[in-house]
Amino acid sequence: MIWLRRAVGALTLVLTSVMGFAVVADDLYRLGEGDAVRLTIYQRPDLSVEARLGTQGRFYVPGGGKVNLAGMSIPEAESQIAQMLAKSGSAQNAQVDLQVVGFASQKVSVFGFVGKPGAYSLDRATKLSELIAQAGGILPDGSQQVIVLRRNSTGSVTRQVVNVHDIIANGQSGGDIEVQGGDIVNVERAPRVYVYGAVNRPGAYVLEKGMTPLQVLTLAGGLSPTGSDSRLEVVRAVPGGKPKSLHVGLQEPLSPEDVLVVHESIF
Repeated sequence: MIWLRRAVGALTLVLTSVMGFAVVADDLYRLGEGDAVRLTIYQRPDLSVEARLGTQGRFYVPGGGKVNLAGMSIPEAESQIAQMLAKSGSAQNAQVDLQVVGFASQKVSVFGFVGKPGAYSLDRATKLSELIAQAGGILPDGSQQVIVLRRNSTGSVTRQVVNVHDIIANGQSGGDIEVQGGDIVNVERAPRVYVYGAVNRPGAYVLEKGMTPLQVLTLAGGLSPTGSDSRLEVVRAVPGGKPKSLHVGLQEPLSPEDVLVVHESIF
């Protein structure tokens, strides 16, 4: 019934935009506890039902019995229900259509420097870039290195860092992972570098990977009339110790939270 579901899904999507009363899940969506579903058996309309999945996705199929649908895609669930109906003798070769009419099980939390942090329901297979867009995008002070925390079946948590800039700006879609229910997505503050001394616009600037003093000075409006690009000092934090002072050239890479001091020319 995939062809029929897609046809109904297309019509439902139109009705959703016009009347706002239905939802559509794609074939990759995984069912879970709390989802509300509508089951239609075309040969046996009397067996059709609408209900909410219980603990572990438990669902009662009229004429078929109980089944746990958690973790199944919709085509997998339809196939399982058809087999149950055939085994019970209620309907042979049943034409089964299962639709999600209320999503509750698959939620992802988005925190940090995004426009709209919060919990988001997944109603279909969703890429990280799509989720970030739903959350209002990354704020100017947010990092393009997005952290995704995911708990696996053993209970341990994995941490993955995804460069969203490479995905969106450079078209590297291979790194655009698919988010899953229970994921925690965190957009931290972007690393900064601080510029002081003889520049036109001293202050804090977002530090991109591999950025040099020359690039940061450009952001800071260049040297003031008394500034010297040969008298650059970086004050760098040392974990557990005192900050150290370094004399740097224009092309040396800077580190997060560096303080770049531009001294005046001695002539």
